This record gives sequence, C-alpha cells and structure tokens, in this order.
Amino acid sequence: MENHLFNDASAFADTLNLDQERPILQQVSFSIHTAQSLDDRMAAHGLVEAMYAQRGYNVPPLAPKQAANERTLIAWQDGQAIGTLTVALSAKGQSLKVDECFSEANSGGNSEGARCEFTRLAMGRTTFSTLLLASMFHVAHIYAHLCAGVRQLYIEVNPRHVRYYRAMLGFQKVVENERRNDRVGAPAVLMSLDLSVAQQEIDVQRVPSDLSTSRRSTYPHAFDVPDVDSIIRNLRAEGRSHVVDVNGVVEPIIAPMTLVSAASNGKAQSDGLGSRLAGLANRARRSEPSIAA
Repeated sequence: MENHLFNDASAFADTLNLDQERPILQQVSFSIHTAQSLDDRMAAHGLVEAMYAQRGYNVPPLAPKQAANERTLIAWQDGQAIGTLTVALSAKGQSLKVDECFSEANSGGNSEGARCEFTRLAMGRTTFSTLLLASMFHVAHIYAHLCAGVRQLYIEVNPRHVRYYRAMLGFQKVVENERRNDRVGAPAVLMSLDLSVAQQEIDVQRVPSDLSTSRRSTYPHAFDVPDVDSIIRNLRAEGRSHVVDVNGVVEPIIAPMTLVSAASNGKAQSDGLGSRLAGLANRARRSEPSIAA
C-alpha cells in the first residue's frame, strides 16, 4: 500500500467501537520483525490487500524494491503475518506520499525539515487488536523518533476513524475538510502527532498503577524502558530482522475498550518484557479480582 496508512487500511477500526465493552481472556504471543526480503514484503503486501479489499479500496502494486527512506514492520504469529506498518522518513526538501493529497504536511517537521509518515497499516481481525496496534505503533515510534530523531508524524485516515485515532493515540486534525485520495480511491483526513508529546504520554501512562481506570489509549501498553533499549539495539543492528517478542494475556477490564496485556506462564524473549508483563498481570488481578479468572 503506497499511502493512506492509518485510513481504515486495516478495516479493524470499524470493529473496535470505543463505546463497546469487550471482555477478553486470551493467551497472546507474537513477534515483530523488519522486512528483510521480497518474501517478507510480499507477506505484508498480501495482508494489506486482504484488509483493503474488504472496504473496496485500491491497492497499488508492490514495488520491486523498497524505497530507501522506508522501513516495514511485520508482526508474525505462528508463521502468519497478522500486522504490518511502514515508516517513511523525509529530510528537508524530500517529499512524502502524504504530500500528494495534502500539501499542508510539507510545512511541518523540525528545524532541519525532518518529517515522517506511517503508511500501509494493516491488521488481521484479532481479539487483541489494541495490544497489537500499541506494540507496532511503539516500535515505529522508537524507530522514527528515538533512532532517526524525527518529531512530526503524519497519517491519512478515513473520516469515520478520526475519533478513534484521536482517542487512542492522540492524533489531531491538520485540516478540517476531507479530500479524496485517488491512490486508494477513498476519502482521507490529514492528521498529525508530535512524537515528543507521544513520548511524554508513554512515560506517564505506561504500566499505570490502576489499569481499571486507565483512559482509552494505547499508551498503557507501551514497552518498558529496558525493552525500548533492546528494541533500539535490534533496529540499529545491520541486517537483523527480529525486533521484539510479545508474550502475554489479554484480560477483561470493566472499562469499555480497555484491553490489558499481562503475563503468560511463558517467558518473553525480549529483555525485561516478561517481568513487565508479569507486573501488569498482578496489577490487573488486584484492580479487578472479580473478573480475573
């Protein structure tokens, strides 16, 4: 997918109603890698095609080689691609796909003009979509903001998903009026997020003391500091695809649309992730003992 990333690219925003209560208790295990081969990119592209087709969107053909300024993340579970997201970076004077529909995006960036966009988001229908989105978004944030030093992020979304991305990730509209994105054949709204502000939200909200009262957001699911350090090392390792493992349990919480990542009996392979998930599990059980089992 060449653009329109967070647009209902995944079609999963329609299934995640912010006003709907969804009690869940399920083992979760998946890993996030960077695409290292054409086969990896084809798997990611196939997932995008499948999800976009459900909404009648166009999907541009897969380029033979990935652009030098792009990096594709893929979430794998049992050998299947269950999620994908591509980060595109732009230095001063360089264009992004988002500029084609929204020239307003070209006025952002830091003093050097660096910007980024998240594109080609697709997620299969799972019962742990919030955890999956949070994990992929945080890895993408780490790459763009902490590794590449970019502050301004842009996305294009379907108008009916504006509320979701504002509530769950803190994006704000850049322009009020929607426009048609001819590449995917659908309406689009331009939204942006200051990644330094997102980092502040992550620092405040990760591993909250009372998960049952956490506001609707992906940030309580963010990786802990030791995990972030490990992810940065993996992202910077030349030719290494594996970024992080996520092993846990999604548990029910009374608050609508709050999914909690908690520890499984297994041990996470990412440094420190197992202990963080165990802490989440214990806190979830203390805050809502009546629904923990």
